[in-house]
Amino acid sequence: MSAILPAIDWSDCLPPWIIDLMEWLGSLFAMDIAEIIRSPECGNVRTTVRMRWLFRSMMPLGLAMVLGVWATCIKCWLSKRKKARHSSMLTILRIAVQLLLLGMYKTAVLTSLTILSCETTEKGDRVLAMDQKPCPIDGGPDQLLAVLGIMFVVVYGVMPYGAIAIKLCQNGKPGVKKKINRNSAGFITYGWSAMPYRKHAYLWECYNALIIIVMSAGSELIEGESRALMHASIAGFSLLMHALVRPYEDW
Repeated sequence: MSAILPAIDWSDCLPPWIIDLMEWLGSLFAMDIAEIIRSPECGNVRTTVRMRWLFRSMMPLGLAMVLGVWATCIKCWLSKRKKARHSSMLTILRIAVQLLLLGMYKTAVLTSLTILSCETTEKGDRVLAMDQKPCPIDGGPDQLLAVLGIMFVVVYGVMPYGAIAIKLCQNGKPGVKKKINRNSAGFITYGWSAMPYRKHAYLWECYNALIIIVMSAGSELIEGESRALMHASIAGFSLLMHALVRPYEDW
């Protein structure tokens, strides 16, 4: 609800109290779809911890495919109604950004890194933290899962905000050179990320994404005191950057 409601353009025919109620409900609930179906076991079908990890990691791709099928159906159904088709496609694009890029970003990155989270036993063996079996990144039959984990981190974590950074560098902060069109595909896809920030810090949302990736990697890949030191260092660096750059438009 909290991912989809902001993308809806409410009709003027609806009573204001209904709109207020729906927006209030949307602000209360946040649903982690991957957590809800983390254990897909039906009947006599038994799945391992690693297979459940693979299923959870592929959830964003599955949702992206559903949105892609929806968009394709809209294109076919409204092929002769250009204005309605354009409006519907923008709505689907808003939902995709809210759901995949904002709502599931941290969960997707953290889940992808879990397959790389190994620890050393008292005997000196490296095992995967979530099932205490041989670490896939060290080789063996499950090494492909470790490769997939790294690929998922790149696809979910690095590529989206990397593409946003490239587009912002090409076009600058929206509203500086020309009037902002909030219903354009460009603004819905990447322009929104620069709006809360000053002109000299319009890439700050990409910096925030980098901080999330590094903090998540520290949580999953580093053990003991080194993890605490890394987290403290990143948090201190982030606070220092906020004090020096003062990125936000709101003082």
